[in-house]
Amino acid sequence: MSQALPRVAIVTGGSRGIGRAIIDRLLSAGHSVVNLDRVAGETGNGAEERLTFRAVDLSQPEEVAAAALAVLADFGPITVLVNNAGISPVSEGRGLPVESLPLAEWRNVFAVNLDAAFLLSQALIPSMRQASWGRIVNMSSQSARTVSSVTGAHYGASKMGMISLTRSLAAELGPYGITSNCIAPGWTDTSLGTSFTGIEPYLARTPLRRLGRPEDIAAAVAFLVSDEAAYITGATLDVNGGSFMG
Repeated sequence: MSQALPRVAIVTGGSRGIGRAIIDRLLSAGHSVVNLDRVAGETGNGAEERLTFRAVDLSQPEEVAAAALAVLADFGPITVLVNNAGISPVSEGRGLPVESLPLAEWRNVFAVNLDAAFLLSQALIPSMRQASWGRIVNMSSQSARTVSSVTGAHYGASKMGMISLTRSLAAELGPYGITSNCIAPGWTDTSLGTSFTGIEPYLARTPLRRLGRPEDIAAAVAFLVSDEAAYITGATLDVNGGSFMG
């Protein structure tokens, strides 16, 4: 069953970079958006009256659960969820090797990158099921599709977990008209992306010879949450300029 606009979407990590581009694209499409992030981002796309910011530390399960309940109380059923937030700690331009990786850092990356997505999906499934319509989009990474020489093992492992979570959600929720898909960006021109070393060799082996732009990823999200993507679920869409062809 198609659901007429306006829809309310939750986007995590929406205050900058890819997340902010996703919010701008969804606002332009007529959605109302709730941004779950630690700090509010810049404004100015002309639709700010439909954008709500809620401060939440996505590494803390109690805060994530409380934020989900508060958004449902304020807005009613939420049928679009974009689990975009992600962290990848950097030391001298790259992630630490496994041998040197502290367990606390491993757990923190998983908490933000994977646990928050699980908790928010779990919290919003009932409202999507009630509406017989829903869209879940999870942000993975090219690091989960192949071995990365710059991100740490915790980042790649958490992003591989997002692909598996996406497939499980797709299988479980498809009968209710809810789709679940994943996007795996390549190296993207954001503050996180440019904190890593090795950009030039990456560009040399990328057919399109440029980094991704946040807007490239946002366009893919906008398609996957649309009615036009109603028959796509359990998929991982690679948006990487051809640097990885799976």
